[in-house]
Amino acid sequence: MQVLAAFIKKIKPKLTPLNVAQFLCVAGLLVFIIVTLSSGCTRDISISDIKQNVSGFENINELNESEPSEILKIFGTSFENCVYYKASDIMDVRELLIIKTSSDEEMEAAEKAIDLRLNTQLDNFEGYGAEQVFLLNQSICEKCGQYIFYAVGNEAQSWRNSFLKLIK
Repeated sequence: MQVLAAFIKKIKPKLTPLNVAQFLCVAGLLVFIIVTLSSGCTRDISISDIKQNVSGFENINELNESEPSEILKIFGTSFENCVYYKASDIMDVRELLIIKTSSDEEMEAAEKAIDLRLNTQLDNFEGYGAEQVFLLNQSICEKCGQYIFYAVGNEAQSWRNSFLKLIK
């Protein structure tokens, strides 16, 4: 304890407001760099490889892979590189959408389409579909580099984890 007190007494005169400010700037810069690098690092995986891996996701076999025409009908836009699974029963809100975007504009369009889909589903089930509304409120929509991931269902977190393992 005496050693620590002696050390603090020794360095205390050297701690000026300028030194503290410099230290905080360097520490903040390091945190920013680490967060930026860790959040944006995704591997470039082809959509066919993603489709192949999605087929092994937990309980995904309970959903049907949708065709591009159905994606256009449901989301109001089409996406060139995507995987979409949806339940066949109209009362079942479970779905999984993974889009590989090629531009910021496509990412923005995808986010808007997903937001519109989610709000439409919430409006459809509000007032009588308590379980559906609960699942919709627990949905996951996340940007990961050039990918956007959207999932609704009890397995959404599991699907997200499997997807992140694939692209990171």
